[in-house]
Amino acid sequence: MGEVMNARVRTLIIGAVVLLLGAVGVFLLVRPKQNTPGKTEELTNVPSLVVETSAAKGEIDTAVPVGCPADPKPLANPVSVELVGHDKTMPMLSLGLDADGAAGAPPGDAAYTMAWYNEGPALGSKEGKALLTAHTYRQGGAIGNDLNGGLLKVGDVVKFTDQDGSIACYRYTNNYRLLEADYDENSDIVYDSNGEPQFALVVCSDYDAQGNALGRIIYYGSLVTGADAEAANGSPSPTR
Repeated sequence: MGEVMNARVRTLIIGAVVLLLGAVGVFLLVRPKQNTPGKTEELTNVPSLVVETSAAKGEIDTAVPVGCPADPKPLANPVSVELVGHDKTMPMLSLGLDADGAAGAPPGDAAYTMAWYNEGPALGSKEGKALLTAHTYRQGGAIGNDLNGGLLKVGDVVKFTDQDGSIACYRYTNNYRLLEADYDENSDIVYDSNGEPQFALVVCSDYDAQGNALGRIIYYGSLVTGADAEAANGSPSPTR
C-alpha cells in the first residue's frame, strides 16, 4: 500500500461486527476520540483476559512447522485459515473498505469467518501488518469469543492458505486490549506497512450495558520463515 493510502487508512476507523442481545447483528463503527464511552469499571461482560506480552525469541519454537514454507510468498487471495492444534479451520474473505470507510469485516452472521483487509500488506509479506477482522458476539458463539477466552497460546501456529494452495504460517505472539477512546489513529498498532511481518487480528471486547463494544483486542502473530530457524540454530534448518 502506497504512502498516500497508508496515511489515509490510519485516519479511518476499525470496523467490527457486534451481535446485540435479542437483535440482528449490527455494524459497530469505532470512531476513536469522537465519543466518550463509560468508564471501564462501569462495563459489563468484560472478557476475562490476561494481555500477553511478546515472548522472548528463545521461548518459541523457531523451526519451520510441517506444512509451512520456509520462504513464504504474499498470498493474493487467502481463502482459509487454520488454528493448528485447535481443530478450527475457517473460511476467509478478501475485503477492502466498506461503505463507511472502514476496513471491511465479514457478514454479521458469519461467526467463524475472518476477513483480510486487501488494501494493506498481504499475508505472507516480508514486512508490515496484515490486518484481519473477525466477530465477537455479546452472548458468545463466535471466533472472537473463543480468542478472548484464551484459545491461542504463545507459539501456536496459524496457517493461511491461498486459492492456489499457497501457504503462509504465523506464530501467535501476543495480544493487546484497547478501549476505543484510547485509540491513536497515528499509531502503528493496527495499520503498519513497513514494520515486522505480522498479522493483526482485531475483534470486539468490553461491552457496556446497552450492548455496545467499547474495546478491541488485537491478536498478533509473527511470520514463520526459515530465517527464524537459522537465527536460532546458527545454520539452516530443514522443514520438519
